[in-house]
Amino acid sequence: MNLIPSQKIIVIGPLLSNFWDNIQKDNSNIERNKNRIVIMSRLEREKDIQTAFQAIKNVLQRKKFLELEVIVLGAGTERVFLENYAKSIGIGKNISFRGWINAPWELLQSSQVFLQTSFYEGFGMSLVEAYMYGCFVVSTDVGIASELINIPRDGQICSVQNVECLTGGIIKAMDESP
Repeated sequence: MNLIPSQKIIVIGPLLSNFWDNIQKDNSNIERNKNRIVIMSRLEREKDIQTAFQAIKNVLQRKKFLELEVIVLGAGTERVFLENYAKSIGIGKNISFRGWINAPWELLQSSQVFLQTSFYEGFGMSLVEAYMYGCFVVSTDVGIASELINIPRDGQICSVQNVECLTGGIIKAMDESP
């Protein structure tokens, strides 16, 4: 069997350099809205946004006076269903669907929590972007999440559809923010 010598193999990771050029590496001086959650996703069934909304409902029930703002960035076939679902569970006034935006960086930098509830991810580029901008990442254990997030400092990783874990991660981020 002919093997390729290891010195002839080059591993090229995801090309993130253009993102690094656009961010302030030290996010400690950024003023964050501690009551803002960002969801950045295609609005499709496999992204399980319903579970995200269930966790958000739990947060609002446990923190009665919280002025929670949830910004959903993305588009897809589930948008109308999700808008109706949010209204039906009583969180519609807290959810803002903004569609796709080309440069979500300022929104990520000024938000306390990035929430991802996918059933699966190949990699999870939005997780990397949120992490790079200093968001506390609350995510299901998909894609690169468990390799990227330093728990408990940078986020909370939960099993798929674990609403209680997701709820706890969001509350932790909000309670521990300056």
